[in-house]
Amino acid sequence: MTVSTEVDHNEYTGNGVTTSFPYTFRIFKKGDLVVQTVDLSENIRVLTLDTDYTITGAGKYNGGNVVLTAPLANGWRISVLRELPVTQETDLRNQGKFFAEVHEDAFDKLTMLIQQCFGGLRLVLRRPSFVANFYDAMGYYIRNLRDPSRPQDAATKSYVDSVANTNLNHILRTPEAISPLPAIEQRKNKIVAMDDNGNPIMVLPESGSAADVLIELAKPPGAGLIGHGAGTVEDSLVSLEDKTGFNAVGRFLNLAELRATVPTSAGMIVYVASSASTTHAESHVGGGYFESVDNTQAWPDDGGIVIKPATGTIVWKRINFTLYDMQFWGVKADGVTDNAAAITKATDYARANRIILEAPAGSINTSKTVPIYDNMGIRGFGKAEATVFYKTTNDKIDLTKNGAVVLQVDALCAFVPKQWDISDFSMQSFCANGRIENCMFRRHGLTESNVLAIKPQYGLFLGKAAAPVARQSVFECADIGCFSYCPFSGVMEMLGFPQYAGKGFAGVFFEDFRGGQIRVIGTSMDMRLVQINGYQFGFRMSGMQYTTMTNCTAENCTPMAGETVSYAFDFVNPYCIIMNTCATEECVGGQIRVSVQGNPSFRPSLIVNGFLPIGQHNPRAPTPIINIDNIGIVESSVIINGGDLAIAPGLPNLTVPVASGSGQKVRMIGVNGSPKSIWNISAGADVQEF
Repeated sequence: MTVSTEVDHNEYTGNGVTTSFPYTFRIFKKGDLVVQTVDLSENIRVLTLDTDYTITGAGKYNGGNVVLTAPLANGWRISVLRELPVTQETDLRNQGKFFAEVHEDAFDKLTMLIQQCFGGLRLVLRRPSFVANFYDAMGYYIRNLRDPSRPQDAATKSYVDSVANTNLNHILRTPEAISPLPAIEQRKNKIVAMDDNGNPIMVLPESGSAADVLIELAKPPGAGLIGHGAGTVEDSLVSLEDKTGFNAVGRFLNLAELRATVPTSAGMIVYVASSASTTHAESHVGGGYFESVDNTQAWPDDGGIVIKPATGTIVWKRINFTLYDMQFWGVKADGVTDNAAAITKATDYARANRIILEAPAGSINTSKTVPIYDNMGIRGFGKAEATVFYKTTNDKIDLTKNGAVVLQVDALCAFVPKQWDISDFSMQSFCANGRIENCMFRRHGLTESNVLAIKPQYGLFLGKAAAPVARQSVFECADIGCFSYCPFSGVMEMLGFPQYAGKGFAGVFFEDFRGGQIRVIGTSMDMRLVQINGYQFGFRMSGMQYTTMTNCTAENCTPMAGETVSYAFDFVNPYCIIMNTCATEECVGGQIRVSVQGNPSFRPSLIVNGFLPIGQHNPRAPTPIINIDNIGIVESSVIINGGDLAIAPGLPNLTVPVASGSGQKVRMIGVNGSPKSIWNISAGADVQEF
């Protein structure tokens, strides 16, 4: 038979006599029913089969009866609900006999399970319609709510009662109801009194009494009745309408106005609307509270934290702040103002006090390179393009030694040591513990058509950097994205160095080439998620030691005009360099090149784990996909572990891997593509495949 009814439960109310209650739907077995009772206190109890009740009619299409062992009490309610296990127990064998009842029972159970689901949904709190903006409890209670904590939380009865009791305990009340106060015209300038019936009335206060005085002072002209100095309170309030009155109560438009005001004593607290606004109509940034303090520590005027008037021994010192906002020194992220002078003030303060500066969101124009000094840093406002520094010129920053300019660098951002000396190994010649985070750097006005004319020499100039941290930042369209003569013990994480394809030399370039030699340089650099795009050489690293590159990518590597050779990863004398799950995309050239030159200080080695080239393109000239060449006089090794080095078909200039040079060992472990059999091996190189 069919399941001809949507009913899957019945409800009844007891009369203290009846014990048998019918159910009007089909069940397969006695255990398919759940029987519950609700007493007058609304306590729900689940009854036990064969103890509290028995069942008749199991398996019949028209239902049966639930028979209680004792009558249901008067006013109590009983619910009889079909609840099936969510299982499928019908086993139909291939080419077996067709038993209609077996199939029909299986379909019936599925239908009953669907009814069971819909029955459960009818019990939940729902909106009555898709277009309704409320939930309908349909007259039922909602219980076990938590007391509210937020403005839009539902309130419980206990919470409302507690709030009402608390509020009522803080007001004057009478034990009986009384008449309301008269209308406003009858209440003006009068006080409340009670008549013989205890109802409120309004009366005039006694002339000259305290109540009379207070009423007069509360009137609009009352300020003129109170003395203040040589005049009245009204006179002082009127004086606030001019500039003298504005300053007299400790409020200033900008730091220049504050600097022009000499505090009369220590302990004065004033408010400054902005650091550098020139009109009241501007959006004010960089303001705050200042306190006048005795300058016993001889603080200089730094232009943002300490403001020193021209005369006197008391200075204004900023208070009540936790982060060092670059706007304190007048930096404006408006895309118009040249912030070079303000950035200089902020970074000079940060260098002297070893702090992290917070750069505001917006476009920060500057005609100068953004400097990073020892033990300070700059942190942008957020992710993506929230904080963008636009360099508007190709002005070069001076790197000095003992006051004399030794090197000038055109960079968007530069790490600057105390003393620049490329051959000095003392920490004075390194920028130590510099930090840049959450910023984007661009050359203002640069486009693909003019990139060769105005691109900066460097995006990020690390120079000689000890423990640098560069994180979540982008440096766009330089000739060299990031350059360093010697970085060590630093972190480069989530960095981007994009360039128009074929318009830049190297994305990341670490090298110290002097006197015809590749010098041993930095160590212990942790490079994670560094992305290069568009450069001729993605990563070009010479003489680096024990450094790890993880999830670094080089994309669209393309030779510059007049050049033919391009590699995504290019190493010279790599000392214990490890590449973990690095990759390339859409490169017009080779993937990895390793060169061993001269008489290295150590035996070079490179480990490549899980390397993956994607979307290879035909190089401009014949270029091996992997090129390993040892022309030095020491042993070197390259281990390629896993990954895919297959050469994409149809690329005649992308040639087979090359290994050459005596003492050069290449070990491939589980590498896909480019088996040893196709390698071009020469000059005593040892290539093995596992």
